[in-house]
Amino acid sequence: MVKFSGAGSLTTLGEVIDKVENMSEHCWDSLCNQSDISFEHLERINIAGTSHYLRPVAGRAISARLGVPYHYLRNAPGIFSRKI
Repeated sequence: MVKFSGAGSLTTLGEVIDKVENMSEHCWDSLCNQSDISFEHLERINIAGTSHYLRPVAGRAISARLGVPYHYLRNAPGIFSRKI
């Protein structure tokens, strides 16, 4: 039995697996066409006509992938109204 300690308590690997499975119960991946993806702004994305909230960490990952500073992308007017 493997035990992990953190924040003053011990947790087994089985408990960690159970917690991750419970947390990801409503999470899934699906494929879509690139043309079905558009951004309203750095905090919102449209996928196949459905709007989704983007967490700040996702916005930062997008800006890093594009090689553009996050604050510039967040504050640049109209940058998401054209294809990039």
